[in-house]
Amino acid sequence: QREPWLRDAMLAFGRGEAVVGLKSFSDRGHVHHHLDRASTISALVDRWEAATAAAPEKSTLMIAATNADVRAISHEVRQRFRRDGALRDEDIVVAARSPSGQNVELPLAVGDHIRFLRRADFEGHQIINGTEATVAGLSKERTGEVRIVARIAEKLLSFTTSEIADA
Repeated sequence: QREPWLRDAMLAFGRGEAVVGLKSFSDRGHVHHHLDRASTISALVDRWEAATAAAPEKSTLMIAATNADVRAISHEVRQRFRRDGALRDEDIVVAARSPSGQNVELPLAVGDHIRFLRRADFEGHQIINGTEATVAGLSKERTGEVRIVARIAEKLLSFTTSEIADA
């Protein structure tokens, strides 16, 4: 953290002094209250959209307390992407594993952004944990498996979900 107040607030959280940490955020207008879960998620995504529009070259992180919250936030973001034309074609649902090891159904469409959670080698291109890509194509194969074409920088890579699944 570059700002002293932020560093101090994070240290307070680390010491278990949540009230002190939250007060630092609240004093600077960074704590917002809403009526219910749905309005909280909508407001969070509104602020994320505004921050992304103001500085598209920067990465803006949304943090959630539970996997259920992550799914709800992701659903809201994807609805807006679809509204704005950033997601195309129909969703194809693939079996996936969350970073916490939970099995989930992951809807994917052309335009979705994905992150690889393990090392892999495709067509001579090394993928490392954390590599980000944009889905450029999706298709179901005769076997029922999903083939993904992903753009990483200017390179297109093609793979099936089983080729990237955790062992």
